[in-house]
Amino acid sequence: MAIQTTTLNQQGGNNPLELILKPFRFTANSSISELFIGNSNVRQCYILERPYRGRNLRDDRSTLGVNESEAILPGRYELTLTWSPAFKQLMLLVVNVPGRDGIRIHIANRPSELLGCLAPGTGVGVDSVTGSTDALANLLGRIVPEMLKGRSVFLNVIRP
Repeated sequence: MAIQTTTLNQQGGNNPLELILKPFRFTANSSISELFIGNSNVRQCYILERPYRGRNLRDDRSTLGVNESEAILPGRYELTLTWSPAFKQLMLLVVNVPGRDGIRIHIANRPSELLGCLAPGTGVGVDSVTGSTDALANLLGRIVPEMLKGRSVFLNVIRP
């Protein structure tokens, strides 16, 4: 899926904001993680993804739609604030994920509402998050002002 983007992050500053994604629950249907900002031990929110399968999708494209069916591989990925034609609003975009594109952070409660994206939540259920609207608003309130000042933001995905 091609996505037209207009990047607002100016790559400025020598001190990037680091987000840490630490998964704690894996099922056949989902991966649920805790998201921390910087070295804080205080959880910012939960993050729901599709299940983690541990494949580099660039090397394994044997299944149509595989881009939409797996959690992000471990690594450090920049976040940018871009226009989403699909959602018709500015949204966070996770960039340079191997074999993937168009990974957004958006409101959702169940894996079936995600096409490879990440959904924040204030609480967790079985294969779900709750309070996604509030969690996204809080997350954007912490990240977007830093991006608009020119500070780079990175998502560090940790997998067992």
